Amino acid sequence: NILFILVVAAGTTGYTIFDSQGQKALLSVYSELSKPLASISYYSSRGIILSTSLWICTCFSKEDFAIAKSFWTNRDKSPVLAGIFASLSYVLVLVAMNYVTNVSFVQAFRQMGLVFAMLAGIFILKERSTLPKILGCLLIVAGLILTVC
Repeated sequence: NILFILVVAAGTTGYTIFDSQGQKALLSVYSELSKPLASISYYSSRGIILSTSLWICTCFSKEDFAIAKSFWTNRDKSPVLAGIFASLSYVLVLVAMNYVTNVSFVQAFRQMGLVFAMLAGIFILKERSTLPKILGCLLIVAGLILTVC
């Protein structure tokens, strides 16, 4: 549905602008920080605040707390680790934002990770190369070329 695509696009644009402005504000207050350290500090602060807020909300609901407790005691933790490493990769995006004048390029080029992930899946994990995968990657690359031109 096109509505969901527009909602995701607006959300992505929104948090990209918010993160860029947040880092600029942090660097304006703490100008002695290096840009990579500022990005890590910003990301860590944001993560701690969001995680703490979500855990507090979870603790107020007995049902949600029981679900969270069951998850942590009875489930494989590898998806959690994958999520942690995937979100930590966003620090690289935050660092890159500090070195460009047009933040939209950083956001656009981060989609190249999808192309590399598809290629890794095909060549390393021996996944099937399907027409939708190939067409999707070609559209991403075409969009990047149009962004640069």
